[in-house]
Amino acid sequence: MAYPSLTVHLLVSAPGDVPEEDQRVVRETIDTWNFTSGRWVAPTPVSVLPVLWGMHAYSQMGYRPQEALNKQFVEEADMALAIFANRLGTPTGEADSGTVEEIDIMRKAGKHVSLLRNTGVAMSGGTAAAEQRLKLETYLDTVKHEGQGLVFEYDDHVALARQVNLMLSGQSMALSQAASASAREGIPPSGDPAIGVWPSVEVVERPTTDSKGRPRTRRSRYLVLTNKTGRPVRNVRFRYETADDRPFDARPDHEAIPTMAPDGHQRFPIMVYAGTAEQAECIVTWQYEPEGEVSLAYAEVEEYETRATVRIV
Repeated sequence: MAYPSLTVHLLVSAPGDVPEEDQRVVRETIDTWNFTSGRWVAPTPVSVLPVLWGMHAYSQMGYRPQEALNKQFVEEADMALAIFANRLGTPTGEADSGTVEEIDIMRKAGKHVSLLRNTGVAMSGGTAAAEQRLKLETYLDTVKHEGQGLVFEYDDHVALARQVNLMLSGQSMALSQAASASAREGIPPSGDPAIGVWPSVEVVERPTTDSKGRPRTRRSRYLVLTNKTGRPVRNVRFRYETADDRPFDARPDHEAIPTMAPDGHQRFPIMVYAGTAEQAECIVTWQYEPEGEVSLAYAEVEEYETRATVRIV
């Protein structure tokens, strides 16, 4: 069953000597964590999307290469995972390497950064490799000894996956709680996918028999509205919009819901026939319940809106 969640962007940053296999393990660990743990995070489920320059960057003129990456996705990331092996990386003109510049941007923005190091990668020979190893050691020593953070080492993929899981669990809970606190303070839901009254479709199957006594399955569909604002809401309404103006639900319009409690649900049966659309955009509008004493100004309370695509499964 579909559920609303807080979508978090995790920046994965690493110099070129970090094995591609390590990044694959990170992505697979995130996928597994989203399914087994992220949807159970309280008070709001969390979905983590990994962002890597090799997969998500595009060509952009007029900026330093690293500056272009910063504008495309580094500055918008919610947290970061930086992985090193034996190289610090290539200078960017602003920092000793792209990974270092990304770490600095995230830290200055007050966002979480985890530092990991793969100690199982063999170092290349030659002066250049030795210089890179020395730069990395110097940088990591500065991080450790100047109290800038912890650096954890790993030498196999089991240890790497464990560190990623620990980071996801700890930071996702903090981000979920922060989103919920913002909702309780009355911050409008615009731009925050975790805050709103969200629609989804629920399908219920019941065993039955036909006129000849043969077993059949009866399928009923419901639109489910879930209040994920963290506060009571009132005057909740919804409507459907389809691309070709075909109806999505053959039932007449429903009356507004007077009030919904935090995390409350409301179900509405959906009537489907041969001519109805298979999917629609469901637009839900609501107002916050007033907190404390009600005044005349409440009559002018702002109306909020969430939109989501719903499908007949």
